[in-house]
Order: sequence, then structure tokens, then C-alpha cells
Amino acid sequence: MKAKFVKYSPYFYFLLVVIFVFALFYQHNTSKDELLIIGDDAICTITETDPSIKIKYQVNGVDYFDFIDENVEGCQQGESFHIRYDKDNPENYKVLLSKPVFNFNHFGKTQTTDITKKLLNYKKISFSYVVNGIQYKRDQYLPIGFDSDIMAKAEVRFDVENPRIAYVILSN
Repeated sequence: MKAKFVKYSPYFYFLLVVIFVFALFYQHNTSKDELLIIGDDAICTITETDPSIKIKYQVNGVDYFDFIDENVEGCQQGESFHIRYDKDNPENYKVLLSKPVFNFNHFGKTQTTDITKKLLNYKKISFSYVVNGIQYKRDQYLPIGFDSDIMAKAEVRFDVENPRIAYVILSN
């Protein structure tokens, strides 16, 4: 007795492929979110900004280089941020753009001249400040869960060697 095979439509196979690709994409995004909870900490530094943003970070004495796959505007070469990475696969990481790393001893202090939440991205603020008579404008990511109202004036810490690198000091 011969076994009968059921023929499926090409659309059925196409649908299976789409479901498989979606499942892979979903798993990838889920693991990035899980890194915020279970990942280990490291610090990355921006090494290039044109045309793409390239970062360098070190885990257990091994240097890793990669390009940020997020839509990031205004980052400057030399900036550092916290990252969370998978201890079993350090190439799987998440850059925490809301957690810059800087040494207060190398940063000057000024005030914002203007500060607003971004209209289309409420995870960011946009602010202006003046250093040595030159006005700068910068965006900054807000920490997860930050819910305070943005004030008219706020303290800004800027890199004395590169005033384009600056951060509003936020208090919740």
C-alpha cells in the first residue's frame, strides 16, 4: 500500500517561511529586552560617527567592535555609555543611551538656555546651552521610567575639550 502525500499550496509554504522569520525577529528583540534585566555591565565608547556609529567595548580582556543598529542622532566620537551584554555571547548587547559615562572632573558646568521633550520621541529631550559664547544644541535619551516634568532651566555638564558632548543632569 502506497502512502499518499498531501500537496500544499505554495502560499502555505510562503506563510510558513513568514512565520519562521517573524519568530526569529521576535526572539532577537526579546533577548535584547531581557539583557536589561539579566545582562552583565560594561562600558562602550563611540569610535566613529561618520557615516555610521561604531562602538568599542571590552569583555574579559577581549575587544569587541560593532555598529549601533539603533537610530541614534548627535552622538560624538569619544562618548561613552553603559551597555548590557549576554555573558555567554558578548556580541549580543544593548547600548544604554540613557546612561552616559563621564568624569565630572573633566566636565564644566553651565545652564540650559532651552529644554524640551522631543515631539515624536518622548524618550528624548532636546536642549541648548552656551559655552565660551558659542551656542550648542543636543539631544539626550531619558532614563527608563523618568517621569519628572522638564524644567525651564537645568544644569548641563559639558566636556571641556569637546563642548559638543554635554548632558543635562536629571533628577527624578
